[in-house]
Amino acid sequence: MKDKIRQWFEQHDISRDDINDGDYYIPDRTYPFDVIPPRADSEAVLYCTKKSCLHRFVMSLENPPTFGAVAYAGLPPEDDMGWLHKLVGSRHLLFWGDADPADLLVYAWLRELLPIEHVGMSDRLLGECKVVVKENYTIELSSLERAALPLIAECLGDLTKLLGPTCAGLLSAGRKIEMEVLLGFHQCTPQELESALLRK
Repeated sequence: MKDKIRQWFEQHDISRDDINDGDYYIPDRTYPFDVIPPRADSEAVLYCTKKSCLHRFVMSLENPPTFGAVAYAGLPPEDDMGWLHKLVGSRHLLFWGDADPADLLVYAWLRELLPIEHVGMSDRLLGECKVVVKENYTIELSSLERAALPLIAECLGDLTKLLGPTCAGLLSAGRKIEMEVLLGFHQCTPQELESALLRK
Protein backbone atom coordinates (compact mmCIF):
# COMPACT_ATOMS: atom_id res chain seq x y z
CA MET A 1 0.00 0.00 0.00
CA LYS A 2 2.86 2.39 0.77
CA ASP A 3 4.08 2.11 -2.83
CA LYS A 4 0.63 2.99 -4.13
CA ILE A 5 0.54 6.06 -1.87
CA ARG A 6 4.00 7.19 -2.99
CA GLN A 7 2.97 6.73 -6.62
CA TRP A 8 -0.06 8.94 -5.99
CA PHE A 9 2.15 11.68 -4.54
CA GLU A 10 4.62 11.34 -7.41
CA GLN A 11 1.86 11.59 -10.01
CA HIS A 12 0.21 14.60 -8.36
CA ASP A 13 3.21 16.41 -6.88
CA ILE A 14 2.65 20.15 -7.09
CA SER A 15 5.41 22.73 -6.94
CA ARG A 16 5.64 24.61 -3.64
CA ASP A 17 5.28 27.76 -5.72
CA ASP A 18 1.85 26.62 -6.89
CA ILE A 19 -1.22 28.34 -5.45
CA ASN A 20 -2.31 24.98 -3.96
CA ASP A 21 0.98 24.90 -2.04
CA GLY A 22 1.73 21.30 -2.82
CA ASP A 23 -0.95 19.24 -1.12
CA TYR A 24 0.72 16.11 -2.50
CA TYR A 25 4.26 17.22 -1.95
CA ILE A 26 7.46 15.18 -2.08
CA PRO A 27 10.20 17.48 -0.81
CA ASP A 28 13.71 17.56 -2.14
CA ARG A 29 15.98 15.16 -0.25
CA THR A 30 17.69 18.12 1.44
CA TYR A 31 14.45 19.39 2.99
CA PRO A 32 14.95 19.10 6.78
CA PHE A 33 12.81 17.65 9.53
CA ASP A 34 12.19 19.94 12.50
CA VAL A 35 12.89 17.96 15.67
CA ILE A 36 12.24 18.54 19.35
CA PRO A 37 14.17 15.71 21.02
CA PRO A 38 12.13 13.78 23.58
CA ARG A 39 13.22 14.03 27.21
CA ALA A 40 14.23 10.92 29.12
CA ASP A 41 10.78 10.85 30.74
CA SER A 42 8.80 11.67 27.58
CA GLU A 43 6.20 9.05 26.83
CA ALA A 44 5.37 10.21 23.30
CA VAL A 45 6.74 11.71 20.11
CA LEU A 46 4.31 13.83 18.09
CA TYR A 47 4.63 13.68 14.29
CA CYS A 48 3.17 16.89 12.84
CA THR A 49 2.60 17.68 9.18
CA LYS A 50 2.84 21.46 9.62
CA LYS A 51 5.97 23.01 11.06
CA SER A 52 4.27 26.35 11.68
CA CYS A 53 1.49 24.72 13.70
CA LEU A 54 3.92 22.74 15.82
CA HIS A 55 6.02 25.83 16.52
CA ARG A 56 2.99 27.93 17.42
CA PHE A 57 1.63 25.22 19.70
CA VAL A 58 4.92 24.60 21.52
CA MET A 59 5.62 28.32 21.96
CA SER A 60 2.17 28.79 23.51
CA LEU A 61 2.76 26.21 26.25
CA GLU A 62 3.54 27.60 29.69
CA ASN A 63 6.20 24.94 30.26
CA PRO A 64 8.51 22.98 27.97
CA PRO A 65 6.62 20.22 26.15
CA THR A 66 6.39 16.87 27.87
CA PHE A 67 6.69 15.19 24.46
CA GLY A 68 9.22 14.99 21.67
CA ALA A 69 8.16 16.13 18.22
CA VAL A 70 9.00 15.81 14.55
CA ALA A 71 7.53 18.12 11.92
CA TYR A 72 7.70 17.52 8.19
CA ALA A 73 5.57 18.79 5.31
CA GLY A 74 4.82 16.31 2.57
CA LEU A 75 5.68 12.65 2.15
CA PRO A 76 8.94 11.86 3.98
CA PRO A 77 11.78 9.77 2.55
CA GLU A 78 11.44 6.10 3.40
CA ASP A 79 15.13 5.80 4.26
CA ASP A 80 14.64 8.34 7.07
CA MET A 81 12.25 6.08 8.91
CA GLY A 82 15.12 4.24 10.58
CA TRP A 83 16.33 7.26 12.55
CA LEU A 84 12.74 8.22 13.37
CA HIS A 85 12.17 4.74 14.78
CA LYS A 86 15.32 5.12 16.91
CA LEU A 87 14.25 8.59 18.09
CA VAL A 88 10.86 7.25 19.18
CA GLY A 89 12.31 4.17 20.85
CA SER A 90 9.79 2.65 23.26
CA ARG A 91 7.65 5.80 23.29
CA HIS A 92 4.30 6.21 21.53
CA LEU A 93 4.44 7.79 18.07
CA LEU A 94 1.41 10.04 17.56
CA PHE A 95 0.27 11.58 14.27
CA TRP A 96 -1.15 15.13 14.33
CA GLY A 97 -2.42 16.27 10.95
CA ASP A 98 -5.39 17.81 9.17
CA ALA A 99 -8.55 15.87 8.37
CA ASP A 100 -7.72 16.20 4.69
CA PRO A 101 -6.66 13.80 1.94
CA ALA A 102 -2.94 14.64 1.85
CA ASP A 103 -2.39 14.27 5.59
CA LEU A 104 -4.50 11.14 5.81
CA LEU A 105 -2.39 9.57 3.06
CA VAL A 106 0.81 10.55 4.89
CA TYR A 107 -0.61 8.89 8.02
CA ALA A 108 -1.53 5.75 6.04
CA TRP A 109 1.98 5.66 4.53
CA LEU A 110 3.70 6.05 7.91
CA ARG A 111 1.46 3.35 9.37
CA GLU A 112 2.88 0.91 6.84
CA LEU A 113 6.38 1.49 8.24
CA LEU A 114 6.04 2.36 11.93
CA PRO A 115 3.66 1.78 14.83
CA ILE A 116 1.81 5.09 14.90
CA GLU A 117 -1.49 6.29 16.36
CA HIS A 118 -3.73 8.91 14.77
CA VAL A 119 -4.47 11.80 17.16
CA GLY A 120 -5.05 14.35 14.40
CA MET A 121 -8.12 16.34 13.51
CA SER A 122 -11.13 14.24 14.46
CA ASP A 123 -14.38 14.45 16.35
CA ARG A 124 -12.55 13.23 19.45
CA LEU A 125 -9.88 15.93 19.31
CA LEU A 126 -12.37 18.69 18.50
CA GLY A 127 -14.64 17.55 21.33
CA GLU A 128 -11.85 17.44 23.90
CA CYS A 129 -10.79 20.93 22.80
CA LYS A 130 -14.42 22.15 23.03
CA VAL A 131 -14.53 23.19 19.37
CA VAL A 132 -17.96 23.23 17.76
CA VAL A 133 -17.51 22.90 14.01
CA LYS A 134 -18.89 25.85 12.06
CA GLU A 135 -19.06 26.16 8.29
CA ASN A 136 -16.40 28.88 8.25
CA TYR A 137 -14.03 26.47 10.01
CA THR A 138 -14.07 24.18 6.97
CA ILE A 139 -12.52 24.43 3.52
CA GLU A 140 -13.76 23.03 0.22
CA LEU A 141 -11.69 20.18 -1.18
CA SER A 142 -9.83 20.79 -4.42
CA SER A 143 -10.47 18.49 -7.37
CA LEU A 144 -7.21 16.63 -6.64
CA GLU A 145 -8.22 16.17 -3.01
CA ARG A 146 -11.57 14.75 -4.07
CA ALA A 147 -9.79 12.42 -6.48
CA ALA A 148 -7.78 10.95 -3.59
CA LEU A 149 -10.81 9.90 -1.54
CA PRO A 150 -11.10 6.38 -3.06
CA LEU A 151 -7.42 5.72 -2.31
CA ILE A 152 -7.90 6.94 1.27
CA ALA A 153 -10.84 4.57 1.71
CA GLU A 154 -8.72 1.73 0.32
CA CYS A 155 -5.87 2.53 2.73
CA LEU A 156 -7.78 3.40 5.88
CA GLY A 157 -11.18 1.75 5.52
CA ASP A 158 -14.16 3.33 7.25
CA LEU A 159 -13.12 6.90 8.05
CA THR A 160 -15.94 7.21 10.58
CA LYS A 161 -13.98 4.92 12.89
CA LEU A 162 -10.82 7.01 12.53
CA LEU A 163 -12.23 10.55 12.37
CA GLY A 164 -15.73 10.31 13.78
CA PRO A 165 -18.98 10.99 11.91
CA THR A 166 -18.60 14.78 11.66
CA CYS A 167 -15.06 14.93 10.22
CA ALA A 168 -15.67 11.88 8.02
CA GLY A 169 -18.94 13.42 6.85
CA LEU A 170 -17.15 16.64 5.92
CA LEU A 171 -14.82 14.72 3.63
CA SER A 172 -17.72 12.86 2.04
CA ALA A 173 -19.38 16.23 1.43
CA GLY A 174 -16.21 17.61 -0.17
CA ARG A 175 -14.90 19.67 2.75
CA LYS A 176 -12.05 19.44 5.26
CA ILE A 177 -11.03 20.85 8.63
CA GLU A 178 -7.45 21.77 9.47
CA MET A 179 -5.45 21.95 12.70
CA GLU A 180 -5.28 25.76 12.67
CA VAL A 181 -8.85 25.71 14.03
CA LEU A 182 -7.37 24.61 17.36
CA LEU A 183 -4.59 27.16 17.55
CA GLY A 184 -6.63 30.26 18.34
CA PHE A 185 -7.06 28.75 21.81
CA HIS A 186 -10.46 30.43 22.15
CA GLN A 187 -12.14 27.22 23.32
CA CYS A 188 -9.27 25.46 25.10
CA THR A 189 -5.90 26.27 26.57
CA PRO A 190 -2.61 25.08 25.05
CA GLN A 191 -2.27 22.75 28.02
CA GLU A 192 -5.68 21.23 27.30
CA LEU A 193 -4.67 20.72 23.66
CA GLU A 194 -1.48 19.03 24.84
CA SER A 195 -3.50 16.68 27.05
CA ALA A 196 -5.91 15.93 24.20
CA LEU A 197 -3.11 15.16 21.76
CA LEU A 198 -1.28 12.95 24.24
CA ARG A 199 -4.56 11.31 25.34
CA LYS A 200 -3.94 12.15 28.99
